[in-house]
Amino acid sequence: MDNIQLKGERFSNTSGEASFGSASIRRAGVTGRTHYITDLSASSTDATATIVLFSSSTNFWQDRLGGTGSVYNKIFSSPIRIPIGSAVSVDVRYGSSGSAYCNISGYFT
Repeated sequence: MDNIQLKGERFSNTSGEASFGSASIRRAGVTGRTHYITDLSASSTDATATIVLFSSSTNFWQDRLGGTGSVYNKIFSSPIRIPIGSAVSVDVRYGSSGSAYCNISGYFT
């Protein structure tokens, strides 16, 4: 844990269970503040599902969930820094059937 993380305000958001192609979380940007993403988790009933961390049109990170019903957890050894004042989003994207959820955690300064 670095000194910035000790001074930042923690947050954690979880999507409700979603169906029909996407589970999403969006944290609004705040003028003069920066989001740092420390970890993500997700699950989907679709074997082809992917999780994507992005801001506007920039993808910062993505990965495949790994199979039907599996729980996916990712802890970033160095937090992903989102540009100052920018919103941050995470999506679990999958086919037209099934369901998914996702969680994003981190801090902002």
